[in-house]
Amino acid sequence: MDITVKLSEKERAITIPEGSNSFALLKNLGLYPDAVLLFRNGSVLTEDEEISNGDRIEIMKIASGG
Repeated sequence: MDITVKLSEKERAITIPEGSNSFALLKNLGLYPDAVLLFRNGSVLTEDEEISNGDRIEIMKIASGG
C-alpha cells in the first residue's frame, strides 16, 4: 500500500503493510509518537487509527521551550 507522507515541506510515498496504523508509520519513519502530531487529510490522527491506501498524512514536529 502506498501512502503519501508530507514531512518538513517534502512529500514522499512510502509503502507499509495493509492494515497498519499511524504508530507503525512512525516506527517505519524512525519517529517517536511523543515528538510529533499526525494529520490525515487535515484532521488529527491518533496512534491506533488504521491508515488507508490513498490517505495523505502530514507530520508536524512538536516544539516546546521555556
